Amino acid sequence: MFKGLKSKLEDEAKKLQASVQQYSEQVVAQVGQYRGAMSDAGSEAGASVSQQSPGVSAIMPEVAEADLLGLGVGAEPRARRHSEDSNHSNESAFSSAFPPLTNAFGNNLERIPSDTESTCSEFSARSPQDLSSSSSQQLQKRLSNYKAKYRDVVKRHNAIVEENERFKSMLSKAQDDMLQRVQKLRDEKKVLSEKLRQVSEKQEDGPEIEQLKQKIEEYKGYLEKYRLKIKQMNEKQPSEDQNEVVQELNERIAKTEEEWTKRMNETESQHALLLAKTNAEMHAALENKDGEIEQWRKKCSVLEKQDGEANTRWQQKVDQLQAVVKALESEKNEMVDKLSEAKQQGVKAVLEEEEKRRLELEARIASLEESSAESLKLSEQQNEELKRKLEEAQQSLKKFQESNEVEELKKKLELAEQKNEDPKVEELQKLLQELKEANLELEAFKSDAQKVLLATREQCQLARDKYEQTASDMEQVSTAEFVLKEEETVTNERLAQAQSSFDARLSEFESEIGRLKSESEGLAVILEEERAKFSDLTRERDAMQEELEKGKELATRYDQLREELQEAKRMRDEVEQRLSDVTNQAERLRNELDEDRKKHEEEKLQSQDEVSEVSTSETRSDAVELLEGLTIELTNVREEKEALQRQLLEERERARLVSQQNSEISLQSEELPSAELAQKLAQLERETQQLIEQITVSKKEKSDFDEKERSLNEKIQELKNEVETKQQEILKIEENAVSSIQHARTVAEEQINVLNVRIEELTGSLAEKKTEKKNKLKEELEKNATVIGGEG
Repeated sequence: MFKGLKSKLEDEAKKLQASVQQYSEQVVAQVGQYRGAMSDAGSEAGASVSQQSPGVSAIMPEVAEADLLGLGVGAEPRARRHSEDSNHSNESAFSSAFPPLTNAFGNNLERIPSDTESTCSEFSARSPQDLSSSSSQQLQKRLSNYKAKYRDVVKRHNAIVEENERFKSMLSKAQDDMLQRVQKLRDEKKVLSEKLRQVSEKQEDGPEIEQLKQKIEEYKGYLEKYRLKIKQMNEKQPSEDQNEVVQELNERIAKTEEEWTKRMNETESQHALLLAKTNAEMHAALENKDGEIEQWRKKCSVLEKQDGEANTRWQQKVDQLQAVVKALESEKNEMVDKLSEAKQQGVKAVLEEEEKRRLELEARIASLEESSAESLKLSEQQNEELKRKLEEAQQSLKKFQESNEVEELKKKLELAEQKNEDPKVEELQKLLQELKEANLELEAFKSDAQKVLLATREQCQLARDKYEQTASDMEQVSTAEFVLKEEETVTNERLAQAQSSFDARLSEFESEIGRLKSESEGLAVILEEERAKFSDLTRERDAMQEELEKGKELATRYDQLREELQEAKRMRDEVEQRLSDVTNQAERLRNELDEDRKKHEEEKLQSQDEVSEVSTSETRSDAVELLEGLTIELTNVREEKEALQRQLLEERERARLVSQQNSEISLQSEELPSAELAQKLAQLERETQQLIEQITVSKKEKSDFDEKERSLNEKIQELKNEVETKQQEILKIEENAVSSIQHARTVAEEQINVLNVRIEELTGSLAEKKTEKKNKLKEELEKNATVIGGEG
């Protein structure tokens, strides 16, 4: 931060000097105009003006510095006076400072009142009170805006702090839970490792130790037996011979004891060597396993990375396949719906057509039956009428035949024809014709009646045929149903027999299946517990991911604040550049003041040669006072410059989050007084310092959060590894269970085959026994028959 401080200070000093020089040039030009406006009569005044011009040039920079740096807030407003009065006052001042010089200037100038008024109005129009009031109003407005912005920033910061605290609490809770789980898993691991070690030691050392113990107990039993025998022998044979035998026996016993002690020592040494070897082998195996575990951990870390990448790829592929499957399923469902609708429509159409046909056939049958019934009725009625008419005709014919009137009529007709005399002949002929016509009508009616009878007979025959066909079809259907029922009964009986035969076999295997089911249920419970644990871990991982996303959001907010700070820094650089320009102008004005001072000294030397001692003493005192005033003003300017430089340095360190405030204040820094500016800058610097401290705290919290996140990710990976190992163990258990189930199935099938073979053997033996019994019965019957025959 303080690398380029010296160079920046030098640049700012140069800029102040340049600004001072520019302003001094402007003042010199204005003074030249003022000098040209002076009259000839005031030659003394002209000399005084020429002598007092450095004082004016020294006074004017104060105004410039006040305008530029904001000095002179409490200065009293200068009262405007008439141009002539101002000129008179200037002349009086100059004349009191410097006495008139008659030969100082060769050319006399005329006084122009308008020029003097214009120059005085330019100086008097720019009153500092108006400037200070307007600038104070603007500053108040901006301060209100800055306060509102600062409140918004404080609210945002408080919200961020609350979120950070909430995240910290959540992380602490999650970390405690994870540590507890890790501790539990470690304890379980220790317990399992101890159990495995104990089991391995027992398996390795158990049988040998038991054998050695058995041998020791056997040897002890032998020793006790021999001691008891020795005591009995000593008690029974106390003689010397016996003592010799006893000594020999004792020697033998001692030898045997020595041999057995040697053997025991050898066995103990061998056992110790075996224990040492087994321990060394176990240590070596444990070291190898530790190395292998480390290698596997490294491989697991690599595989986890690869697995993560593969999981992402696999997830993408799965998502794609799921989308395709969903699309295919939707298409399938649509096709199935369409097919089902088409089938339903087709079935409905077929059913409707069949129903229509059935209804049409029924209607036709009904209409045919009705028509046939009507035709039968009509035919019967016609037959009855024909019969009645025939009977009437037959009766009439019989009457005619009986009365022989027809013959008589014929004869009479013949006679009438021959004679043509009888008037009733015509009537008789008419009657004959009517009889003939009636006969013809009877014949035609008979023929029509015969035709109707034939038609009705044919229709009746067709109806009878149809009824016979339907009856035959019904008989066939009934026979088919009867056959089907008989076949169903036979099949049901066979199925009942088969079921009864297999129920016995199934009852035998149900116990084994129940046992296997119980084992599989236990495995399923274990699997469910492991899956529940894994689901809990996944939920915790999701919660951690959500917290990480919230942390990322905080990071984005922090990046936004950092960008705003960068913008504030850029605006601050612009303000510094402007202030450096102001310092250059001040430096330039200072150089101009030095030059004016030199000119004033030269003029003073010239005036000393011409003026008397009294006048010289007075002018020296005035000049000294003016010079002292100039030096005081220069020191003030330098102090203000240094104060501004210090403020800029502090602003560089602190002003990062209030870019707009600094920019607006920098724009108004040329109009405001230095005291108020310093106060406001100090306030802004304090606020910016607080914001910077808060940002640093948030950065630290973010770094702590990232570290916790890493540690939690590592713990999650460890838990994943443990879960995977447990899943592998569960898969092994499932494979073992499946293999055991398959083995049980194979055993059951073998037993079933054996039972089938036994059943076949039993059936064969039963058949043989039946045949034997039949043969025996036949033989007995034959014998009985022979006996009965012999008795007969």
